[in-house]
Amino acid sequence: MRKRYLPELRDPLLQRIRQQYEAHYEQTFGRRAGKGLYRNHDWQRLEFALSLIPDDCRTVLDVGVGPGPFLNYLTLSGRFDAVTGIDKAQYSRFLQLTPELDYRIMSITETSFPDRSFDVVFCMEVLEHLDTASLAAALPELRRITKRRLVMSVPFDEPKPLPRYHLQHFDEQRLRAMFPDAEMVLLYRSRIRWTWPWAFVIEEFGG
Repeated sequence: MRKRYLPELRDPLLQRIRQQYEAHYEQTFGRRAGKGLYRNHDWQRLEFALSLIPDDCRTVLDVGVGPGPFLNYLTLSGRFDAVTGIDKAQYSRFLQLTPELDYRIMSITETSFPDRSFDVVFCMEVLEHLDTASLAAALPELRRITKRRLVMSVPFDEPKPLPRYHLQHFDEQRLRAMFPDAEMVLLYRSRIRWTWPWAFVIEEFGG
């Protein structure tokens, strides 16, 4: 597994979206941080994720939209022919920054997309929330709709006991067994030892 550290937040569009989110949360909820609002390391994680999109990618799917910053970015960037986001339900603090968002309510285990619909599919911070049966169904479905690259991220070797909203634990042995042909990157928040990284799992397909 390659080791990386979070990059600096340099993308101007991502910085602007962060400012809009923080202003919205402060106006709506009376604070700039808290439940549903990304912290600095979350925005840096998105910056890293953006670096994984091939330059000639034309279609992207964001699975597990949550509050929506990644979907908003991909749409507002104007870089792609089609950007779609799905989630099992709309998050109560979802924020739509442009009317062009293609946002659909859909299960990760059974989507309505044809085979190989998207050049790149992102599924970040989702798999750890699935029960075992749903996880087993989600992985072949994600692979079915991916044309070129599938990017997944999960908390790596998260300390136990897990929080109640995390149903799966991923260490190196399990990731190697589940994704034997994938490239894996451990993305660390900092060099402080007590923090644990995200594992980015990248699967490539024929294109």
